[in-house]
Amino acid sequence: MDSYLGITPHIEVKENNYLYSRNHIYTYSAVFGSVENHEELIREGIIEEFVFYKTSGMKVGDSLASRDRIGSFLVKAESKEQLLRKIAEAVSRLRVYDTGRNEIMRRDIFE
Repeated sequence: MDSYLGITPHIEVKENNYLYSRNHIYTYSAVFGSVENHEELIREGIIEEFVFYKTSGMKVGDSLASRDRIGSFLVKAESKEQLLRKIAEAVSRLRVYDTGRNEIMRRDIFE
């Protein structure tokens, strides 16, 4: 608004020394049910957030297209090594189920 009124805006830049990675979760073809362990991973500082793109009961395909993502998680780290460790831990602990409680997460894409 200030710039519209001809007032030079004050911009404060803060240095950020962290690395971030947004990791998308894909599944095998199914009807999406639920995700487990994401809240614990957030509490433990392994992931910063988990965002759902699908709700329970929605059909997902097995392609790696954006329409078949059930959600994603954000990882923040101080080094590349720490970033990779946190991603690996999150992938190993997250559980994604269909409506019949069958595990459907595609872990192979993180290898």
